[in-house]
Amino acid sequence: MKNIPSYVFSGCIGSFLVSLMSLVHHSFILNIPNTLKTLIIPVFVGFTSGILIQYFKTKWKNEAIEKEKAKVETIKEITGAICHEFNQPLMVISGYLEMLIEDLSEKDIEYKEIMEIQDQTNRIADLINKLDQINRYVTKPYLSGKIVDIDRTLKNDSQTE
Repeated sequence: MKNIPSYVFSGCIGSFLVSLMSLVHHSFILNIPNTLKTLIIPVFVGFTSGILIQYFKTKWKNEAIEKEKAKVETIKEITGAICHEFNQPLMVISGYLEMLIEDLSEKDIEYKEIMEIQDQTNRIADLINKLDQINRYVTKPYLSGKIVDIDRTLKNDSQTE
């Protein structure tokens, strides 16, 4: 039973229902006597249509899953490249900031501004790390369109929705 696709069972159920409807239609509504031909054709049509419907339903569902996987893979590749490119200048900026901070004391006029630059640089680094960990494709509304929801893409599947 494990090797028989589910759409075959649906086809059997479909053929039974179509046969039953045909039998009722022919016997009670049209007053046509039931023959082997009046039973075989609806059984065949029902069986075939049930199998075809379930086959294409399964096929389209699998195609949608594959499309989603490809979308996630593309996003991972793009974000990986972006993260790599952003990390290069960010490391240079961070290095220069560390050297500036070593030369400054808290009494210097520029100290507060330099510390704010460092905080924002750390924020960018955190954002880059988040982008690099994207493993799903979840969007959120933004202005008149949609954008990737970074926080929700990082959660485990069991934690979302």
